[in-house]
Amino acid sequence: MAQPSSSHQRIKDESDEERLPVKTFSWLTNYNHVMQKLKSSHRNNEHVNRILRGLKDSFVAKVSQTNARKEVHQTFRSNRSNVKEGRGGPAMKFDGRVPTERRWVPDGMVRVYSVAALPIGLSAILKAKGNIVPDQHELLRLQDHGLGVIDLVGGFFFGNTWGPASMHVFLRGLLPKLFSHFAKSDPWVMSINKEDDEEIRTHQLPYVLLSRSGKTKFQAIKAEHPDGPHYLLIKSRSGAGWKESQIFIAPRQAIDENVYEL
Repeated sequence: MAQPSSSHQRIKDESDEERLPVKTFSWLTNYNHVMQKLKSSHRNNEHVNRILRGLKDSFVAKVSQTNARKEVHQTFRSNRSNVKEGRGGPAMKFDGRVPTERRWVPDGMVRVYSVAALPIGLSAILKAKGNIVPDQHELLRLQDHGLGVIDLVGGFFFGNTWGPASMHVFLRGLLPKLFSHFAKSDPWVMSINKEDDEEIRTHQLPYVLLSRSGKTKFQAIKAEHPDGPHYLLIKSRSGAGWKESQIFIAPRQAIDENVYEL
């Protein structure tokens, strides 16, 4: 007496090619089962044919969506992009996910979120007894008068090995109104280029780099011509993120309020 064939054997007999048992995704198993059952019992039913077409389109759509997601992820796995010196550009490094605020910082570059000049002058800053560290509202006011810049999205970049001339050009690019004021008595501040480290050392800078002293005070950096390593050292407390990193400078001579409020 012939033994009944298994479901696996029936699948093999229906085709010249050997098929593996259906052990794939659950939705594919359901799809094959429904297709075989409906085709065998309702071959001439137009209504059922419409159902079959709908099922097929539905399952194909699932595969298409999965492939589309894979393609999108592969597209966003881009290579590193260049970041402009000074103001940060929109370049990011993607690892398959879209980061919310992380941006790739090139090796040797440092990022800060604000650069500001305190117009009261170095002498008043060193003698001040109260809190003279600007808060966010005061930083915005300095920015309105051309004495500061703030960028919490991209930030500002400088090199940790830049020379004093490059750091001077970096500040000049961010604070053009302030440096135009300096140029009235020191015209050379506008002609210095990044390569002019020897030239800039023959001049006294009209400003001084400041370092935070506690939470409420500043002290002046002793370097007459601070370079990238100096700026790196004073930008923030140890371990702070870039959104806590700032650069402050002070003009050697106070700037009258009537001048910078014009």
